[in-house]
Amino acid sequence: MVSQPGNRPSAVIVAASLIFIAAMTLWPVEAATMSLTSLCVFCGNLGGVDFALNTVLFVPLGLGLRWLLGNWKTPVLIGATITLVVETLQWRIVPGRDASLGDLLANTLGTLIGVWLAIESLRWLNATHVAARRLAGNFGLLAAVVVMGSAWLLRPALTRQGQYLQWTPTRPHTDLFQGRVSAVDLNGIPVGSFEILLPKRLLDTNGTQSVRAVINGPVPVPRRKAIIVVSANRFEEGFTIAQWREALVFRSRVAGARLKLHSPGVELENGLAPAIHGDGDQGSSMTIEARSTPRAISVRRETADSENAVTLRRTVGLAWALLLPWDIAIGPAWWPVNAAWLATIMIPVSFFTIRSGRKAPADSKGSGVTWWPFALTLVAFAAAPVVTGLSALGPGEWLGLLLGVGTGAAIERFSAPREPVVS
Repeated sequence: MVSQPGNRPSAVIVAASLIFIAAMTLWPVEAATMSLTSLCVFCGNLGGVDFALNTVLFVPLGLGLRWLLGNWKTPVLIGATITLVVETLQWRIVPGRDASLGDLLANTLGTLIGVWLAIESLRWLNATHVAARRLAGNFGLLAAVVVMGSAWLLRPALTRQGQYLQWTPTRPHTDLFQGRVSAVDLNGIPVGSFEILLPKRLLDTNGTQSVRAVINGPVPVPRRKAIIVVSANRFEEGFTIAQWREALVFRSRVAGARLKLHSPGVELENGLAPAIHGDGDQGSSMTIEARSTPRAISVRRETADSENAVTLRRTVGLAWALLLPWDIAIGPAWWPVNAAWLATIMIPVSFFTIRSGRKAPADSKGSGVTWWPFALTLVAFAAAPVVTGLSALGPGEWLGLLLGVGTGAAIERFSAPREPVVS
């Protein structure tokens, strides 16, 4: 039987959590473009991401405090007090940070979730086969909902309001693109700088967005990101093609942006290398084609004598990228992160499915394994692409699912009861 950690391990968890919280919340950052109201809950364009991550940030603290103090009220009060201290420091002292009601609610909620998990996790690890049947069903249904929800959130989506297109604009914390843009097409139709775009123009009837830009070199390497073409308004972004050093970055809006989550982008390494390293002069040109479909996000760069392209398959394994707090782009080489995300979803389903078939030593009767939650989860992974139009899981992502099954089985074996267990 798995028992609660002692005072020393619990104190280590609390200390490590406090250090990590301080590092993540009190480190100075570049000042925001505009001050956010302190009464907002989902603040800024990535307010959903901030709320989710602020909640997760305080979960380990709630775990450690519950195990250390032995009750639930004191840990929640301590978590709320720490949040008030952090928000006060962010408001008055730490440069570039904003204090908000959303942070207070998220951090307190995270502490409460940690306290709840401190109790429930031990019950789960010590669950009898009778309790495991019920828990397997609950986690199987939850996994299926997460998979299908992730698929819908990753689909291309229209903006709610009109956009205006800009060539080589300047934005806070970005550099001015030094190349010259000579033409831009959106879904095969030429568009000019500062042209107003209705939402329906961003996607065609198949949910595809295709942007073609012609630029002239040379293109120096910027110190920070430089925007080449962007479609946006004050509250929403339709798409962005940008330069990050020698790479090209393309980001297109997904349905998750409506919940203020991050829209994943794709990076074409060395996409601007020919223009940067002097392979062309002021008269040379380069064509950039960025394309977003329900199945993939791709970027292609073409010059008179070379071509380079990258394609990022849009699968449910990319759901972790919705919670990215930074403006970064990813590529096919990030598939291990997809696999790890899918393994995390599969671990509890595997654990309780196997536990449902394990009887306690004192039981005289065995129990059959509850397979339907396990099967339901696999069906959700297979059905999500068919229902939403996304790409099917790749071999590496299926390997992640197998890793989740194996990890769940290993945890179940380690925590299996070796003496009579009372439900």
